[in-house]
Amino acid sequence: MMETAQKCGADRIAVGHTADDQAETVLLWMLRGAGLSGLSGMPAGRNGVIVRPLYETRRRDILAYLHSEGVPYRMDSSNDKPLYLRNRIRQDIIPALQRVSPSAVEALCRLADICGEDDRYLDEQVAAQCERWISRLSDGSRSIDRLFLRQLPRAAQRRVVRNLWRQSDARHRSPSIHSVERLLRIVAGRTTVSDVAISPAGVTVERDCVRFSAPNPRNPSHDRPCRTGPTVLAVPGQLIWEETEQLIRARRLPRTHIQEPARDRSRIVVDADRLSEPLVVRAWEPGDRFCPLGMNGRSKKLQDYFTDLKVSGEDRRRIPVIAAPEGIVWIVGYRQDGRWSADEATERCLVLTVQDRYAEKRT
Repeated sequence: MMETAQKCGADRIAVGHTADDQAETVLLWMLRGAGLSGLSGMPAGRNGVIVRPLYETRRRDILAYLHSEGVPYRMDSSNDKPLYLRNRIRQDIIPALQRVSPSAVEALCRLADICGEDDRYLDEQVAAQCERWISRLSDGSRSIDRLFLRQLPRAAQRRVVRNLWRQSDARHRSPSIHSVERLLRIVAGRTTVSDVAISPAGVTVERDCVRFSAPNPRNPSHDRPCRTGPTVLAVPGQLIWEETEQLIRARRLPRTHIQEPARDRSRIVVDADRLSEPLVVRAWEPGDRFCPLGMNGRSKKLQDYFTDLKVSGEDRRRIPVIAAPEGIVWIVGYRQDGRWSADEATERCLVLTVQDRYAEKRT
């Protein structure tokens, strides 16, 4: 989107989010156990480029205007699929809330505005309180006095850590609450030096301070792109993922032709009718999320998934990810996304396999 704006010479990108989208976003974050930042929903603008001129307007009012003016428009068919949590919130939870309170959408938007104002105020207060305890170094990294950080109230600890982490990230992304809590446990302990492996920003807990380091532009190992770019995987078809020398295959089969598969790391079976094409094989990207099979539809950042498995930054950049327009399908050789699993209602299956590219030659 940013690249398109640059090509067109546009200094603003206007997106069509409505008040209904804002209410859905607040509920999404609420169900994830978010704090004030999440409950603030979507801001009216971001980075001075993206603007949301309609985010205080109800969706029904926009549709009514389009109908009255005879303006043609298109509806995204994926909005009707109950596979996505946002769609289930839109189709089930919002109508239920409106039966209890007809102004539920307006109330949720008002909650977002209040939380946003409170969040900004608390950020300012914590920043002022911590300013003299934070050092800015010549290499762009920041550090905060460890003893001072330990003595702050827990709420302030989370806020200052999150903000320092975000400032050290090239894209100003916030860490997950799990990453923040893990770091605070290390800070509270007796560890002298401990590297917290969160890419692309690095965090080191030293005896007297906690250091948040930005990626070194002269040694950009964290940002080095995968050598193999995104590649379309035809169905049926196959390709070689050069990073790991793996042969990845895709084919469709009737459900009746497949015995209940023993799920392993080299083969998955998904419902072909729940996914569209193209399938793309690519490296993981910051912000990637998926719903690991067995987690009852709960989503997880791929970054956190790799961290839990202790997969190094160098290794995780080599692992192929298969994605459809609907989302991630398979972290190849690791875990599939449970949303697309074949079940009793499945009629057509998509079978994805992976093996060493030279395996057939050796047998």
